[in-house]
Amino acid sequence: MIKHSNSTDTLAYADGLQIRYEVFVEEEHVPENIELDEYESVSENFTFYVSSVPAAVLRLRGLDEEGVVKVERMAVLKKFRRLGFGKTLLTQALKWAKHVAGYKKAVMNAQVSAVPFYTSLGFVAFGDEFDEAGIAHVKMEKVL
Repeated sequence: MIKHSNSTDTLAYADGLQIRYEVFVEEEHVPENIELDEYESVSENFTFYVSSVPAAVLRLRGLDEEGVVKVERMAVLKKFRRLGFGKTLLTQALKWAKHVAGYKKAVMNAQVSAVPFYTSLGFVAFGDEFDEAGIAHVKMEKVL
């Protein structure tokens, strides 16, 4: 089950934050003070549940460029990886972005280690690698 929220006052948002903290701060050592940012309250948050247990999260944020949405903060808890939940979550969130919100293109800063995953879902990498929070990333995009 996927819960969608555009409010920071929901259980789905809080569950997503817990996943982000476990994956990004504890596992990947992203500084805690940069994990939360000024876009929390203006983003669409999607949390994937397995039998009511939060397993994966991502957020979408509309950019100033018309018709473009940015995929951010996608994370799957370690015990739920490689089970297809991330694929399902991203696919459904992008369907929402296209059919409900009317976005035409999705972009992201993907961790280099996750590029094959995103490529399998139709994203294309472009530009040079860059560092974000101490982790190698590359820009990716997909026409919706």
